[in-house]
Amino acid sequence: MSLKYYKELDGLRGVAALMVMFFHFMPDRDITVSPIVHYLHKVGVFGQTGVTLFFVLSGFLITRILLNQKANRHYFRNFYIKRALRIFPLYYLGLVIFYLIIPLIINYAPSPYSSAPYWLYIQNITDTFMIPSNGPQHYWSLAVEEHFYLFWPLLIYYIAIKNTPRLIAGIVVAALVCRCLLIYFGYGTFYFTFSIMDGLAIGALLAWYEINQSRFRLKFNTIIFICHGSHVNRPEIYRWQRI
Repeated sequence: MSLKYYKELDGLRGVAALMVMFFHFMPDRDITVSPIVHYLHKVGVFGQTGVTLFFVLSGFLITRILLNQKANRHYFRNFYIKRALRIFPLYYLGLVIFYLIIPLIINYAPSPYSSAPYWLYIQNITDTFMIPSNGPQHYWSLAVEEHFYLFWPLLIYYIAIKNTPRLIAGIVVAALVCRCLLIYFGYGTFYFTFSIMDGLAIGALLAWYEINQSRFRLKFNTIIFICHGSHVNRPEIYRWQRI
């Protein structure tokens, strides 16, 4: 089955990227100099939710591919090879530049022990539990994505499609419990894979619904419309689909 291409998601991805950029580019010092700068700094904090939006998009796009290819005999090989070719070259090139080339320019030698988490995609874990590490700080979200790519295909393959919503519900509950435990023990909740996997799970649920929308009355496009919170005077959007 061919998958429908939603060009609107490209625009949504761009919005998420702008939100993250706005958050990172806002000044974090001398914000009281100007009321406008102070206000923009306060508003800019919400820009970090663009990362969560990225996770929802990733959960949707990856899960629909996995569900569509579940019956393929090369299910695992095709997925992992494509992900590796798309991610590893640029990711490790960035690390080579950061750890090997930049130190030659600024005369700085990072510790191999502090860089190890970044080579192994566990930097978000060290950040959460305050284990010393040194690397590109924004790479933490790539570690979360890589954990998702590693384990989610296994779960999708071995769980019956009809049971996928139950799996997703369990993941959402587990993420909430994990956040509560991290807060209780005094750790942050924003970087750890298990505390933020509910965003990926919600995206996966949308993908499951798209694949199985013939079992429901409400059209998938209407669900996307409602999630976006838009309001238009187009009654045809609310038509019901016959079973």
